[in-house]
Amino acid sequence: MNNRHTSSISMARMMQKSKPYLFLLPALVFIIMFTYYPFVETIINSFFKLNNKAQRVEFVGLKNYFQVFKAKNFNNSLYNSIRFTVMTVPFNISISLILALLAEKKHRFSWLYEVMFSLPMAISMSATCMIFKLLLNNSIGLLNYSLGLNIKWFFDKKTALWGIAIITVWQNIGYEFLYLSAALRNVPQDVLEAATVDGANWIYRTIRIVFPLISPTLFYLFCLDLIAGMMMSGPVMVLTNGGPRNSTETLVYHMYSKTISGTNMGYGYAISIVIFLIVFLLVLLSFKAEKKGVYYE
Repeated sequence: MNNRHTSSISMARMMQKSKPYLFLLPALVFIIMFTYYPFVETIINSFFKLNNKAQRVEFVGLKNYFQVFKAKNFNNSLYNSIRFTVMTVPFNISISLILALLAEKKHRFSWLYEVMFSLPMAISMSATCMIFKLLLNNSIGLLNYSLGLNIKWFFDKKTALWGIAIITVWQNIGYEFLYLSAALRNVPQDVLEAATVDGANWIYRTIRIVFPLISPTLFYLFCLDLIAGMMMSGPVMVLTNGGPRNSTETLVYHMYSKTISGTNMGYGYAISIVIFLIVFLLVLLSFKAEKKGVYYE
């Protein structure tokens, strides 16, 4: 009787311990199927020559990787991706932070401008691109007309990437505003009140107290923006197809244009791994800097 009782208790404990893993199992299955398995397949395929049906034909070793670095447009696409990231990341965070600071205090009609600031995240990328294509049109666009300009935004090598950067910043404002608003409203009020009593003005409180306390959120958004900037391709596909004169050809679009043509699928797999390594290295460097600039309570 005692043995049965002991075994039933052991089974109950085992079931209790295994419950969290059983709940996680469906998510793990999906992650393995749609994330880790394709990633491993990509690594393997990058060492093979593939036909236009993505079937392995011949093992070529590092030949695909050598082709990536020898490719005429690879350096240009890497430069464009880095340049685009430098253009967008500071504006994404700074504009969203300014809007979050403006909306920090609750008022009677604060819900109205909160909705307006968050609205860009509700519009799809393709629709946003079409809207801005009209707004930035050099002849009938509202921006050129209002400012008396004649900038050929998406048809000029000097301004095409800036036009895509404007679209990206506008579209990212919505969700970054929500993150930063939540972070600002979770700053302990007693700390700010104590600083006010000690004579600290709003600027001092914001820079020396608020910013350090919301630095984990700022760092998180910085990493997201860094990855998104280096992986950007959607607006290029919709608006410019890498032009004019390859001035908007980014790394991912370069991979897309070389792979979808069907001439060398193995090259596409190899460049996707190269892109992953570049982004991984940049994020790793960011985490190195995190230890010095991010404050955790």
